[in-house]
Amino acid sequence: MVEERRRRCCCPQKYVVVGLLASFHCGTAFVQLAVTTPPPSPSTAPLAVAASQLLSTPSGGDAAADAASAEKDAKKRLRRPRGAHLKRDEVTGLPIEAVYAPRFSPYLTKKKLSGTSGGSKRVRAQGSEREEGLNNAQRLRVLGGVAKGRRLESPEVYLRPMMGKVKEALYNTLLSFGLFEGAGPRFLDLFCGSGSVGVEALSRGASHVTFVDLAAECCAVAERNAVACGFEGQGSAVRGDVLRVLSQPSAFGLDAPYDVVTITPPYAEVVYGDLIAAAASSPLVREDTIVVIEYPVELGCLPHVIGDGRLVGLRNRRYGRTVLGVYICRPTGRLYLADSRPEEFISLKKQR
Repeated sequence: MVEERRRRCCCPQKYVVVGLLASFHCGTAFVQLAVTTPPPSPSTAPLAVAASQLLSTPSGGDAAADAASAEKDAKKRLRRPRGAHLKRDEVTGLPIEAVYAPRFSPYLTKKKLSGTSGGSKRVRAQGSEREEGLNNAQRLRVLGGVAKGRRLESPEVYLRPMMGKVKEALYNTLLSFGLFEGAGPRFLDLFCGSGSVGVEALSRGASHVTFVDLAAECCAVAERNAVACGFEGQGSAVRGDVLRVLSQPSAFGLDAPYDVVTITPPYAEVVYGDLIAAAASSPLVREDTIVVIEYPVELGCLPHVIGDGRLVGLRNRRYGRTVLGVYICRPTGRLYLADSRPEEFISLKKQR
């Protein structure tokens, strides 16, 4: 008895032929599965190996059911750290490992940018030096304030800058809190990259911005962008690891707390649990300091209260695959317009 069935495999436009060969010997039925598949690609090779190992085990059930079960078990073995599969602290609920949130680099070759063939999309490590011939596809510029429309220089490293619509939404929120009324606030721009977030703050009325990045090229470009936009003497850069800067600011010449701290890290290169803990306990964060955390949807929704109760959530808005969590440290009521909205920290699914 031979029964042949077709089903789709994990690779689009390809099929797997499953043959059920049954023979009888000494009154006992033996079932053998013969699977013919195309050569697996490098990305699906672990899945194909795991499935083939499970399929090689004799079974007395239906062949299609066995194959489906084998594929499901193989997928479970390939756990990717995001969403429900992300390891979290049992008490705080914050991630204790880096999230799997790949983002394609916006840097393409000149031929691709001109509309012809060429260039490629792939994930690139942020902060590493760019290949020759690659340009800044983002065309960064200041979106509002006294320097609106000014073009910003981009460093010779790979970046994933904050999207324009996200940056505009962020500053609309900060303006609604009344932060730019009276004496301008002091900003700390962590993972500054080109300094676009900090320069935007200067353009809208910030008194001073400190740029922090591990790449020397990013620090230099951020300072140059501040000067080029007419804010000479209002921006300074610190080169160093963000966790060390937050925990030991005096070692980097920083001693006064800030009014606003923006944290825009490369998603897959940090552990958000460690980053949030460092920010919440940092001497650079005081009462009523606004802490902005940019994170990917793959991380899941951040809690309303984090950092051992020091940071209370104000806003949590999703923009495509990017989320902005806006927190305030130990609020005193001075920023009375910065009201807390805990309902925004329940789920990201209903937000647009």
